[in-house]
Amino acid sequence: MLFLYGKTPRDIYIELPDEDPMSTNKDYVGKLLKAMYGTRDAPAVWQEEIRSLLISMKFIQSRINPCVYYNPDRDLRVNVHVDDFLVTGTEEELIWFRESLKKVWELKATILGGHDNPVGESVFLGRTIRLTKSGIEIEGDDKHTKVLIKEWNLEGGKGVDTPWSDDDVCLDEEREVLSKSEAKVFRRAAARINYMSLERIDLGHASKEISKHMANPRVGDDRKIKRVIRYLIKVPRLITYMDYQDYTQEMDLFTDSDWANDVKTRKSTSGGVVMIGGHVLLSWSRVQSTIALSSGEAELNSSVKGISEIIGMVNLSFELGFSWIIRHSVDASACKGIMIRSGAGKVKHLSTRQLWIQEAIKKYGMQIVKIPRDDNVADLLARKCNNRDLTAH
Repeated sequence: MLFLYGKTPRDIYIELPDEDPMSTNKDYVGKLLKAMYGTRDAPAVWQEEIRSLLISMKFIQSRINPCVYYNPDRDLRVNVHVDDFLVTGTEEELIWFRESLKKVWELKATILGGHDNPVGESVFLGRTIRLTKSGIEIEGDDKHTKVLIKEWNLEGGKGVDTPWSDDDVCLDEEREVLSKSEAKVFRRAAARINYMSLERIDLGHASKEISKHMANPRVGDDRKIKRVIRYLIKVPRLITYMDYQDYTQEMDLFTDSDWANDVKTRKSTSGGVVMIGGHVLLSWSRVQSTIALSSGEAELNSSVKGISEIIGMVNLSFELGFSWIIRHSVDASACKGIMIRSGAGKVKHLSTRQLWIQEAIKKYGMQIVKIPRDDNVADLLARKCNNRDLTAH
């Protein structure tokens, strides 16, 4: 699709390119009629161009996420990322959408699941979406693994079973700071691993730990990067598989924490997963912003993060024509007890920053469920896991 092809809202003048016959005459400049790539106005102009067209096609723009649109008459849902569109609907409506856009822009489009293409694959934002007879597969671009292995000279290296090990952690803050060139290489690898963790839940915890050192990497921190790369040598691909399942109105939230696991700051980790049936929609592994004074508070902080995320997803889903029953599963009785009562109780140090979820639970009718730790999939993102844990989850 043509990118940033909207009318510029103000007068912008440019030097004429060499290809223009008038470029040799320095008395002339060019005046833009369309927003040119690289100008400050271009992204906003393009998004307004998209918004105007889709609204004229009877789409409703989401208030939660302005890049999401819904057409209730045709039951079409659109996710826009710059000039890439991901659209779901029936084949007939998808053809209508494609032909409507072709009247305005030049574009290339693939329809998966139609009569001419019942199975197949396409790429959206570097991720391969593969339609099979039994479900949908989503796989990230394996080029990132190849780039990491090459940049860190680990071709032919020995693989390991897990992406993180406490043996690779350096606690001595007197270690020498990496040189500018070495720090650049470290940050580039850390950012790439962080990006990969968006579709690789197995890298979530390791990516979070590595990101702690982005601002000021020191000698020895490179071992954390190498550990992840050696894991990728053994497990270079991870495919998210969503098999066709029975309809459900339940959206599941799993949260967990590892209390004071950072031996330097004593901050805890929040891990979380949002699922519908057996399908993972969202996952995260984050360092908590404050120091929890008990394991129960650490678990509560993790639930606060999770409930914030799922409320956003439920509200967005409502705009897209769906409604859900939220089921929040935790493996800590203390955390469950705090959530289902009113007020701080005997835990006096809790504040409104945490206790607002008590009202949110009532407002959204959330079910709070206590489950065994072994059944809590968020455990994978809250703490260092061994190969058995990775395989089990």
